[in-house]
Amino acid sequence: SANDISGNANTGTLTNGPIWATGKIGKGINFDGSNDYVDAGDVTILDGATSASWSFWIKYSGTGDGRILTKWGGTTANASYLIDTLNSTANIQFALSNGSGLYYILKTASAGLTTGQWYHVVVTWTAPQTTSIYINGVSKALTVTSANNISSIINGATNLQFGFETNESVVPI
Repeated sequence: SANDISGNANTGTLTNGPIWATGKIGKGINFDGSNDYVDAGDVTILDGATSASWSFWIKYSGTGDGRILTKWGGTTANASYLIDTLNSTANIQFALSNGSGLYYILKTASAGLTTGQWYHVVVTWTAPQTTSIYINGVSKALTVTSANNISSIINGATNLQFGFETNESVVPI
């Protein structure tokens, strides 16, 4: 298991074989890019939030798009938020949904991620459309893919997962 040290008791279950590895600071989890992930359950701490921030280290693999963290189910009603890598362009993408088919999606314009390097990534969001993505402490220019206003984070009725479909090593902070 992956223990939650935040005090919120969102302990994750290692699913389909992710392995503990040396992280940027201490231990991290290495994902195979196929089907392994950490499942933290139906985390509700952000439900209804009008602002949030996410912070983590990734070791960029450069292969295939990968979800760093996701609370984004297979249907429109289950989509809440996700952060992933777009490896065809070496960028970070952030997406929110209102659960009714409206999305707010943006990505770094040119993150310039290099394969095999560790990156500290921070994503901040304030409703309805104020977002920043920082990579190693530097604010990145963003390209908007879908500009719908999202007033708050919805539950999404799906579990929070780390590392799904990614080859990256991830260390949530």
